[in-house]
Amino acid sequence: MSVLQAQCPACGGPVEFKSGQSVVVICGYCRSAVARTDRELKDLGKVAELVETGSPLDIGLRGTWRGVSFELTGRAQLDHEMGGQWDEWYATFSNGWLGWLAEAQGRFYLSFQYPATEGVQLPSFDHLQLGQTVQGLPQQATLMVAETGRATARGAKGEIPYLLTPGETYYSADLSGPNGVFGTLDYNESPPLIFLGNQVTLADLGITTTRAPEREQRQVGAAQLNCPKCAGPLELRAPDKTERVTCPNCNSLLDVNRGQLSFLKALKKPSFDPIIPIGSSGQFPEGKMTVIGAMQRSVMIEGIQYFWSEYLLYNPQIGFRWLVHSDNHW
Repeated sequence: MSVLQAQCPACGGPVEFKSGQSVVVICGYCRSAVARTDRELKDLGKVAELVETGSPLDIGLRGTWRGVSFELTGRAQLDHEMGGQWDEWYATFSNGWLGWLAEAQGRFYLSFQYPATEGVQLPSFDHLQLGQTVQGLPQQATLMVAETGRATARGAKGEIPYLLTPGETYYSADLSGPNGVFGTLDYNESPPLIFLGNQVTLADLGITTTRAPEREQRQVGAAQLNCPKCAGPLELRAPDKTERVTCPNCNSLLDVNRGQLSFLKALKKPSFDPIIPIGSSGQFPEGKMTVIGAMQRSVMIEGIQYFWSEYLLYNPQIGFRWLVHSDNHW
């Protein structure tokens, strides 16, 4: 594999395009997104510093998928329009494949780009509806629209296989199907680009270590803060991922912005006591999980209100899981 060595057009520092499929490389000295064109290198602007998300992945990690080895060569971090971030990792395979490994809430989705089916016109972004079945996808896949949204390119590292422009807005739709089948429609191109794949685990990817040799192990612990409404103490058990928290003293709903709290509104005192206390830990098939939140929900059917409880579980190395309790069943 030939390596293109050049100088960053912004700061003059050395940059390398190790993969022939890479379009952009992030300068390790000034964080400029450097794109290669037919004639020259182009500075697309500086990316922000990556937010520490506690991801077990890192550039340089190697794995195997369906007998083919790969290496993680790039990472992009995007801001969701509803708040929070997610990571996309780019896997360069030894046989020339290029994979997208999305990471969100402790789950991983590996997908590959597929050409559109000839003669099939996909629905426009504005006409997509949640639950809508998308017909005519490659591989005879029949998937449903699970989410549509906008994201902003925030930070990046390593090599990126598309023209990532800092601050640019990206429109996409996530699709889901049976048995963990997953897809994405990228509407920043016309017609939209199609990515299909599966939900996977690190074990499926043959990743036996969760950090590159040069990476120091980092873990964000719980944060002790004070409510801006009543000044009472409260604890964030996942401070790097929490977006909302309820004060246990005055029952105020608070917004969490990178560890800074702001008052949103006062909630009614909850009418239920969680069966599992907040902060309790238990052993699950994936590992030890801690209860960091609980809520009671209900639905009205033919004039009768039915209640159930949901417990949010968390482990920094596993992510989030929901434990549902309804009619004495879990």
